This record gives sequence, C-alpha cells and structure tokens, in this order.
Amino acid sequence: PSFKIVTHPARSYERSAKVACMLYIGTRLTIDERFHKVCTSRLVLVSIMVFFSCLILTLAFLFTRSASGQAFDLYEAEADAAFSNCRIEHKNKNFSGLGYIDFIGYGAWLEWYIDEDREVHGLEFRYAAGGSERPVDLIIDGRNLASLPLVSTGNWDTWYSVHITIRLSKGAHTIRLHASESTGPNLDWMKVFVETPPTSAPQPMNPQTLQPIYINPTSLAPQMVTTQAPIPPAPIQPPTKFPTPAPITYPTRPPTPAPIPPTPVPILPPTRPPTPSPTPAPLATNYALLEANYPASIVIPSGGKLSRGEFVYSPNGVYSLGLNGSGDLLLRSGNTVLWRADGDGADRCYMQSDGNLLMRKDRRLTWQAHTGNNKGSYLEVDDGGRIAVMLNDTPLWLDGVPRGRYTGPSNPSLQFPVRGAFYYPWYPETWSVNGVDVKYNPVLGKYSNGNPDVQRAHIDALLYARVDVAIASWWGPGEQLDRARIINLMDKSLGTSLKWTVYHEDEKQLDQSVSELRKDLDYLKKWFTWHPTWAHVDGRPVIFVYNENGCEVVDRWMSASRGEWYVVLKLFPRHKDCGMQPDHWHQYGVGTGYLEYEGFSSSVSPGFW
Repeated sequence: PSFKIVTHPARSYERSAKVACMLYIGTRLTIDERFHKVCTSRLVLVSIMVFFSCLILTLAFLFTRSASGQAFDLYEAEADAAFSNCRIEHKNKNFSGLGYIDFIGYGAWLEWYIDEDREVHGLEFRYAAGGSERPVDLIIDGRNLASLPLVSTGNWDTWYSVHITIRLSKGAHTIRLHASESTGPNLDWMKVFVETPPTSAPQPMNPQTLQPIYINPTSLAPQMVTTQAPIPPAPIQPPTKFPTPAPITYPTRPPTPAPIPPTPVPILPPTRPPTPSPTPAPLATNYALLEANYPASIVIPSGGKLSRGEFVYSPNGVYSLGLNGSGDLLLRSGNTVLWRADGDGADRCYMQSDGNLLMRKDRRLTWQAHTGNNKGSYLEVDDGGRIAVMLNDTPLWLDGVPRGRYTGPSNPSLQFPVRGAFYYPWYPETWSVNGVDVKYNPVLGKYSNGNPDVQRAHIDALLYARVDVAIASWWGPGEQLDRARIINLMDKSLGTSLKWTVYHEDEKQLDQSVSELRKDLDYLKKWFTWHPTWAHVDGRPVIFVYNENGCEVVDRWMSASRGEWYVVLKLFPRHKDCGMQPDHWHQYGVGTGYLEYEGFSSSVSPGFW
C-alpha cells in the first residue's frame, strides 16, 4: 500500500511498503552444529525485525485512513500552517501533535499550503470552541467559499471535527480559516482527503464529529477549483511629494483589456442583478454655491485675542462673530444666533501663534478647536456665514453656515460594479497610538490630512487606482476636524470622477438608538450630502456602516434612514435570515489579502500597518 507522511506544508515524502512475509522453518542441516545455532539465532532476530517493521508500516498506513476508508494527509495547525493574530498553545487537553493554534481576536487567520499529486475530495478540521459558536470563513486560493458555523464544544478541552465535501484539482492550493465575525476557535489539525469519496455521505468518525458540510459544486463555477497565474500588473508610480504637479485628466474607466486565455477559473458576475435606478430627480445646482466668491473678514489674527462684547462683521455686514457677555463665542445674523460655542464663562478667545483657537476663563481652558501645530493660522467670518480657522487660504476647522443645502441628488447615481477605497482622515493625530509610533513611513512623510498638498496627492492616487468612491472614516459630528477635512477633499475632487461618502464607525461601539442615528444622518445631510461629489445610488446618498452582528442592527439603521439613504451594512453570519435587509452589504477584512463574497463585495488589502 502507499501512504504519505506530511512533515511540512511544502514538503512530503512518499513511502512504499512492500512487505514480504517470511516463515522460518527449522530443518536438519548437514552443517556444523555451532554454525547452525549461530545462523538460527540470527535468522530468528531478522524475522522478528521484519515482523515489527511490517507491523509499524501497517499501523502507519491504517492511521492515514478515515473511518470511511478514504486516504488523507494530516496537517497539524501548530507545525504546518502560517497564521496571523494567533498563537501556539498547549495548556488545554486532548490535542494531537505538539500543541494547537489559539485564535486571539477578530481578523485572525490560519493558512495551510498544500501540494497534492491527486485530486482532493474533502477537508476536515478539528477544533475546540468553549462557550459559544465561533464561525470562520473558509477561503481557498483567495476565494471565500463558505462560512463554517463551528458550534460550541462546551469547553476548551473537548474537540469536535467538521467535514467539508469539496473537489480541488491536484497541485498547489492555499486553505485559510479566517475569523472575520468572531474571535475564533482553537484549531488542532486539518485532514486533506485525496481518494474518491464513497457514494454515500461520510459517517461521523466519533460522537464528537459534526455532520458533514457539503459545498454545492455548482456554486464554485466551475466545480474544479484551481489557481490562475496572476497577470503581471503595470508598474505603479507612487504619488509625487509636495508640491503636487498639475492635475491630470483621468478617464472615468480604463478600456477593458481583451481576455487573456486560458482562464481556468471564470469569475461570475454578482448573482443579484443591479437594482434599476428610478427616474432621477433634477440634480441640485450646488456648483454655483461652491464657486461663488465669499469675501471674508479676519476676526482674530495669529497671536491675537477677542474680549467679551467684541464682535467683527463680515464684509457684507450680514454676519457677525464675537464673544458675548456670558463668555460664549457666537455667530449672529442680526439678532438671530446661528451658531454657538459654549465658553463656560470664558473671559477671552485666543488665536494662539501655534494655530489653536481656544477660550479661557482666567487660565483655565474652557473650549478649543484642536487646530494646533499650524503656525500662522487665523480666524475669519465670510459673506456666506461660514466661520473658519484658516492657514494659507485652506480651512483647518469650520462651522457656521454650510455652503449648500440638500434638496435632492447632486450627481448621477453610481453604476455597478463600483470600486471603492476606505480612507482615513486621522492624521497627524494618529501617527502615534498610546505612545507607540507607527511602524512605517509613507511616501509623503508623516503628513497632515488638513494639508492641501497632501489632499491633492491622495486624490491623484485614488484617481490613478480608478477608484469610484472614497469611504472616509467618520466618528461622529465634529470629530477629527471632519467638516474641514472632508469638505476640502470633496472640493478638490470637483471635476473628476471621484465621489465621497463616510464609514460610520460609532455604530460598532455605541449601538445608537434610532433617534441618535437620525441626528447623525441629519448632520451628514447638512454638511456633506448636498456637495456635488457625494456618492449616490438610486437617487439616494450612500453611507457605509461598520456594524456588529445581529438583525437588530439592520432594523435600527433601516428605520433611521427612512428610505432616504442607500445603506451599506457590514456582513455578519446568517445575515440573510434578517426579515429586514439593507440596500447592500459589504465586508471589511483589512487583515486578509483578498476576500470575495459573491453577489455583495470583494476586497483587496495589504494588511494592518
């Protein structure tokens, strides 16, 4: 019989055990008695050695057979796999080999590399999941094929095994288990079955073996899963350093290249057809508002201050900004207060030389705009009622009256498929986290998202990548200087194909009520969605949500949006069971190079930096 001993995911050794059974029968030999005794003892010793060799090889062969008679190769988790956000452990009981892999958080993954000389017809995983279900994604050759609902084993010393019936071509494959929606299980081993499976379903190996999971071959398109050699990409030129060169006119879509044969794994289009757009409403004409000239008055110059009772008027005399008798900073139009910053009884408002706008009572800080490290900044109010901390004609912080008002879609709906990129306007605040500096230095250096040269360079990079919509991380009203940074990015995207939306991050932590979500959505409409570069689908403004699991999340968001928003929620296990569905789904998997959820989204990521 033939069997394989796997000692490393990239190396295996074939052994062939051809055993000849020998029976020693004593016969009368016409030789010297002493010589006869010596030969007899040596032959008996050789026979014993052959017998035990035969026994060992036979047992080794038997231990590479499943209960149903299938041959398999055993890959240990702790010795044969690559992993991320995991650790090797051996504190729990009943594992095989030298230990097991402990998944230690969301996004953790474990990946085996296999190179079989026969077709693969099944996979089996041994795991422990104490307390609750620990689902993982099964990703083969970068393609997400299924979510394995690894049910609770009761405790961490009890191990279950789950069998997946699937057909893979002979040759090299990567098999990854990715904990995208849970903190993950403990993994002991993987078995790769390499013989033709029996006509009936495999029987459980023991009472702690789960019923087999069958992946429908028709959903694999085609049934045989192979790895296609990647097409070498064109060389990518990095965005230029400051100053950014003159803008380049980019086509809205690159010409589709002719298909390059052969294509062993055709990628099917989403199974859900795009929703036809309704007859669009007339587009809001906000370009005129953005291009209008708004003369401004300097309220506080760099290094200056404003005392109680002092107000400065806009050039047209319509608006005034100053500190009232109670120590609050007010924007007024006539006697109407349009905006207020609570100074908590402040005596003065200062425009510090480092660029930070703040109020103090005596020496106590009562309010600030968080615009420091921008030497030379000043505070102004303009003829449109907008107030801003400015540096070299660029707003670093702004409030007051927005430039536009949302009256309907301000641009045509995006057409599927849509290419997006998550964008993080967190810098320079996040170059150090909990006192630890980031590991890498970007091409543009440790930049500020408020720097107009950086903004232009980022937009150039997004356009170079043919990105349709940039999804800016957003933590709620007023956070991370959101109004100035996002509006600056949208202003600089005018005249290009790039559109913007936000990634609502607070949902993950706060579980906001319907009324709280509506306040957030109203804020976004007031400040952003009227802009000609805000993304729309089906005539509605788009919003992405970084949510937790559960149908109640869907219920809250769809109730809060009232059909006025195109809501894109993050996938979670059994999302299809929810009675109410969002407008679309996506998956966020920064820790995994490639993820595909057919019919919804696919993503590419370099990983966490």
